[in-house]
Amino acid sequence: MALTKLFISFSSKDADYARAFYLALCDVMAPANVFFAPVSIQAGERYFERIMQALNDSDALVVLSSAHSVGCQLANQPPSKHVMREIKAADDLDMPMFPIDIDGVLGRDSYDPGLRYFLGPAQYINGRSAREFGQFGPVLEPLLAKLTGQQRDEKAVWLDTLQRHLANGHYCDAVAMVKSVCLDSYPARARILAVAAKLAECERLLLLTANVAESFSQQLSAVLTAPDCGDAERALAYYLLGVLAYEYFRPNVIKSPAGSFDDLRRQAMALPRMPLAEKKLVRAASDDFRRFESEWFFA
Repeated sequence: MALTKLFISFSSKDADYARAFYLALCDVMAPANVFFAPVSIQAGERYFERIMQALNDSDALVVLSSAHSVGCQLANQPPSKHVMREIKAADDLDMPMFPIDIDGVLGRDSYDPGLRYFLGPAQYINGRSAREFGQFGPVLEPLLAKLTGQQRDEKAVWLDTLQRHLANGHYCDAVAMVKSVCLDSYPARARILAVAAKLAECERLLLLTANVAESFSQQLSAVLTAPDCGDAERALAYYLLGVLAYEYFRPNVIKSPAGSFDDLRRQAMALPRMPLAEKKLVRAASDDFRRFESEWFFA
């Protein structure tokens, strides 16, 4: 059975991490199904009554585990009294618990022995990368898989996260993801969006070196012949090839390896029209999005 309502337990000393985690979680879950005290408790409400009500209404407890929240024997740091109470209350309610290790305290097995009784049986999720790099995809995906009881393909998870970063304009995160993997074995869509992320990183396409521009063009042309490249993927690839032809090759009077802007546009127009959601994934690739689109779609 899927667990749909979550209660986030954390120490106030980890408030920045907790808020970033909550906002990332709200990208993939309905905010009304996530209890996060600073947002969910309204002015004038009785704090402890609201906490107990939320625990009773929740399906699972997510514990953002740190030296501040679950204690640390090595640092002689006691656990948070609020977190201890929430964990004990969740146990009384026979509620599943999902600890997320945000500073290594669970990995070192140095947290409070009393809380180990409750959290020890649960396999924790490593959340330290999110603290260091601000990327919550590797934290949210295993959590959501546990909540739904479904394990997803690692590459599909990676692609979903990349698409979310591009759609939300988080281009630095998208570029970091692209640079961290070898894309040769990834689906055609992943390889196309990897080029979109790299183009978004460029300060101005007109100033690219010929080698770099040709490399982008060759990567996209290669994807067009991939067995898993469907019409949606071809439309994305031609769109990006059109951007390169329009903003680099034509102004620099250099022949594009993939063909002229007009040739690319004709091939793209033979495909189903790109929906708005698809355009959002690649909009930052262009330096002058409106001008390019006006000629690409309406010339």
